[in-house]
Amino acid sequence: MRTELEEGDGKIIWQAHLLSGDYLPEKVIGREEQKRKLEMCLSPMKEGQAPLNAWLYGSAGTGKTMLARTVAREVCQDSAHRFSFYVNCWERRSLYSAVQAIAESLKVLGAEAQDTNVKLDRIRRVIKEEPVVVILDDIDRVAPSERERIIYTLLGLPHAGVVCISNQKETLFSLEERTRSRLSPMVIAFPQYRQQELEKILFDRAREAFVPNTWNKAILSKLVEGAGGDARAGLEALRHAAAAAESTGKKRIALRACAHELRARGPKPGEVMVQRLSYHERLIYELALQNEPVLTTDLRRIYGNRCQKDGITPVARRTFSKYVKLLGDCGLVSVDQRVVGGKGRLLRVPAT
Repeated sequence: MRTELEEGDGKIIWQAHLLSGDYLPEKVIGREEQKRKLEMCLSPMKEGQAPLNAWLYGSAGTGKTMLARTVAREVCQDSAHRFSFYVNCWERRSLYSAVQAIAESLKVLGAEAQDTNVKLDRIRRVIKEEPVVVILDDIDRVAPSERERIIYTLLGLPHAGVVCISNQKETLFSLEERTRSRLSPMVIAFPQYRQQELEKILFDRAREAFVPNTWNKAILSKLVEGAGGDARAGLEALRHAAAAAESTGKKRIALRACAHELRARGPKPGEVMVQRLSYHERLIYELALQNEPVLTTDLRRIYGNRCQKDGITPVARRTFSKYVKLLGDCGLVSVDQRVVGGKGRLLRVPAT
């Protein structure tokens, strides 16, 4: 029985899951020092003790999420007496929804009650006194007040520790003193991958994911050159270039297709500026982007509804107007100075 595809089968991609952002490789490349530090933080769990807290920070595609999930898996996989939970704060932006994610992971009976305290009580009954680590990915996507609640509350679970993942180190120092003091994390920086590290990552994935002789090192070098140290961008470009070649009946990945995919996934105008926005500024910008063109009065209503849904307090009307003006001053949006039908000014994204 053949265990892998061979050249001539008309396929390029053999194991697509190896190119997915959710895939956790057995071997960590270029993050040995970060892995050592995080393993030190989680090692008390093996003795039945609470892990030390950690704060991982760095730009997109630097391996923060991959490493956190990989180390947590290694620590917890050989024992039913250690728990690891992953919370995507991009999607779960309130304490209620973060606790719900943990309850869903545990398949806790009775946690369907629409009450955070009830859910927490059910979770405590299941984990008892066993050590727990909660990975809070993209924690800087959460409103400051809700961020405090999530971290402080989860640290209140028995023998629990948290691993916070953010783009910026500054998010840690924006926490209130009592939360920061209770957290006292080991801070672990994730610089962009060096060229040889990223090339090794892509080489290992391509070797396992693709049919032999459907790719070459020149393709990987091109991807490394254009990815700018972002492993996620490089892998995505490689996956899409392979899929495009396969869909058109080609037997090999084209170098030109890789370059095209990288350009399509490169940094967008103003991307760095968007990352520097505060939580509410960024939320307003994202809602404007989703609903453009939109009247400022309608955007204010949409923003209020979103805050209510996420269980967070919206900024005051005057502050909202100040944030919209800031987005305009930064060139991220354009706001027509004319009032439309007495209902507000028309806002467009991208700015025109």
